[in-house]
Amino acid sequence: MFLPTTPLRGTALPHKLVVFLIDQDAARRHAVSQLLMGSSVVLPLESIAELATRWPEEGIALLADEADNLSLCMAAMEKDGVCMPVVCYAPQPSTSQMFAALSQDACGFFALPASPAEVSYELDQAVQRFEASRTAKEKKGRTLRCLAVLSKRERQVLELFIEGMCAKSSARALGLSPRTVELYRTNLTTKLGAQSLLQAAAMVFAAE
Repeated sequence: MFLPTTPLRGTALPHKLVVFLIDQDAARRHAVSQLLMGSSVVLPLESIAELATRWPEEGIALLADEADNLSLCMAAMEKDGVCMPVVCYAPQPSTSQMFAALSQDACGFFALPASPAEVSYELDQAVQRFEASRTAKEKKGRTLRCLAVLSKRERQVLELFIEGMCAKSSARALGLSPRTVELYRTNLTTKLGAQSLLQAAAMVFAAE
């Protein structure tokens, strides 16, 4: 099956969410499609392999949580360097089943039967969670790249500041003069693009 690389482009309803619905059970796939028709553009698929033949640039993967669907989807995305929100569903799932899916980085989970409003709400929430998580990961990545430019001594000076040591105490701990410690503090703050040493310390906490 052909999958568009930009599913939201060139459609009559660009504001609608594009949902790649993956379920081997044809009757259930049709039923879930009907729940989404009013709020989403639905592209039904039978397997993860169909989706992975040509990953879309936008949209959300909606999976029947059975067999190894979720783990296969996550493995395929990791292999191909793809990042997209994934939501699962199942008929009357147990709490442990839902928790297991969320622990594998699914962005949401809903139980069948469900109303169109419930499904639409869960998908909207999943997209918001995904975007928030992606933003946090990108920020953490930028911070880690910034921290990597610090020299060993600069990292030591910053770590001692985080531990609450003043310049004099840090100087004694490192066998340096207080003036040298202050210079290291100034240099590391500049390298990190921080406005203050306190902001530089906050960047370290954000990366953890």
